[in-house]
Amino acid sequence: MKSKLRTALACCILSIAPLSAEADTLLGDTISGSYSFPCVSCVYSHFSYSTNPFVVDGTVETILTVDNTQWSVNFNESSVLLTLIVAGSSGSVFYTDDPFNGPVFTVLAGNSFGSVNQISPSLHCTPCTPVTAFVSGDSLFINWEGAGGNTGDTIEIGFAVGGPVSPPISSVPIPNVGTGLPGLVLGCGLLGWWRRRRTSRPLIDVMRFG
Repeated sequence: MKSKLRTALACCILSIAPLSAEADTLLGDTISGSYSFPCVSCVYSHFSYSTNPFVVDGTVETILTVDNTQWSVNFNESSVLLTLIVAGSSGSVFYTDDPFNGPVFTVLAGNSFGSVNQISPSLHCTPCTPVTAFVSGDSLFINWEGAGGNTGDTIEIGFAVGGPVSPPISSVPIPNVGTGLPGLVLGCGLLGWWRRRRTSRPLIDVMRFG
């Protein structure tokens, strides 16, 4: 009988244990894009995204247009690649040297950006202020003030992806135990069956004194 009890308890514990651990990625995230200029909190009026918000799928998810320039935006598992595809009639662009001048991406659903661990610009500009990037809350800020480039130039930002972003308070879901729930119910049901078989006392007595 004791072995049956141990088996039932093991079913309860193992049924709620995670089956595997996977690295967090941005694939499947829903992200919205914006553009700030001339300060971090100043939303610029002359920008647009071809798709906004968009879902990360490892391809070019959207096209950012700022004035007369365009950048393709390609998020993957843990980085984003921005490619200058239209640089005006001259084929080159220079972004004014202000406190902030660049795109802002915010995770609406999925995993957070975590922290920036790579900034790899390939830009043709002289002089060229180094591109910077940082994460604040659920948003990634890319500041290319004082920088620029030619058609085909790229900026790649990598990050250590964090855990899931917090959903809005009004839509917090009920915790989901996933596939472990059937096993939990079954295991605890076996435990109850064993206790009923072990005694002939009424159920009310078992609940009070057993």
